[in-house]
Amino acid sequence: MIICHSHKFIYVHPPQTAGTAVSVSLGELCGPDDAQIGDWPGAQYAKSGRLKGIGKHATLSALQFPRLSVDLRDYCVVLSVRNPWDRLVSFYHWARVQEFDSPQIIAAQTNDFDGFLSSTVIQSAFYSSPYRKYAANPDLVLRSETLDDDLRQLGQRLSVAIRIPARVNMSERQQDWRPYYSDETAALVAKMCAKDIADYGYSFEGVVL
Repeated sequence: MIICHSHKFIYVHPPQTAGTAVSVSLGELCGPDDAQIGDWPGAQYAKSGRLKGIGKHATLSALQFPRLSVDLRDYCVVLSVRNPWDRLVSFYHWARVQEFDSPQIIAAQTNDFDGFLSSTVIQSAFYSSPYRKYAANPDLVLRSETLDDDLRQLGQRLSVAIRIPARVNMSERQQDWRPYYSDETAALVAKMCAKDIADYGYSFEGVVL
């Protein structure tokens, strides 16, 4: 998450949406009084003060008063999103090479992709955390699929030049996600991420409707 008072925007970063690359780029706009909350270069986790406990993937609602003594309506809320079928493939391959323990990491490291999708841990996580939970009505959306153009649009809105970032944390995987799925698992993701698909018009083929 980034809270940039100097340019009046808040960046909300759901996991596996190319958000680390975006954060590095948007972080270049930040000054000493702005908050970069995460683990990319220049960022840090707040250990004290109003933002203590706010994490890299925090929701916008976590910032409501009294955490911030500003009116959030004065800020441009920016949210990253990604095609759900692509996102699940990315998440699976990222999780398989991590060296910390969590139920989701264990689900990836102890299952093939179909078993990962069938895990109650993964299903519960995606059913319960649609993009609208992170920011229900963002002012601007950064789609992973059109990231360069969307960042230029954000730059125009903020009247700043935003560097188009190189992708980071890319997993070793086939970039076309469709061969990873059977009809059954593709339908499962459609159920798990139904709210995201409805809100942002994604389809299995990757076309934004």
